[in-house]
Amino acid sequence: MTAIIRQYDTSDYNDVWALHQKTITENNGFVKNLSFHTDLHTIPHTYEAFFVVEDDKKIIGMVGLKRIDDNTLEIKRLQIAANHQGKGLGRMLMKHVLEYAHLHNKSSLCLDVSEPQTKAKNFYLSMGFKIVHIENRVLGPDNEKFISTYMQKDL
Repeated sequence: MTAIIRQYDTSDYNDVWALHQKTITENNGFVKNLSFHTDLHTIPHTYEAFFVVEDDKKIIGMVGLKRIDDNTLEIKRLQIAANHQGKGLGRMLMKHVLEYAHLHNKSSLCLDVSEPQTKAKNFYLSMGFKIVHIENRVLGPDNEKFISTYMQKDL
């Protein structure tokens, strides 16, 4: 595998959207109502930075960084295609995110994961994130119930 990380280009939209739809279908930790996923339709306007993982000219992963304030970025949409998980790509992507944050003088990263996403939560804990808050949430017209775990990493 010769995976590379590169900046998102608008020509990647269809592949990024397809990866995301497949991920939310396969993973019960995501809000299923697509109205909560409109950020992926406006990536250049929503995110300070958005990166894709590409292998053999196919997008197999992604992550977005949303500006919270001058010092903080929120990690959003970190996803690796199911058949490419367990190969270190998530860790590689997180190292890229950390390098970006350091280069842009950020002092912290934050994110949230829903309770069913235990693999993701454990991954972030292994990357040095700390749990700062847990909240019961009800989202959308379908009243989907989630327990969201909010995490942060000081840089």
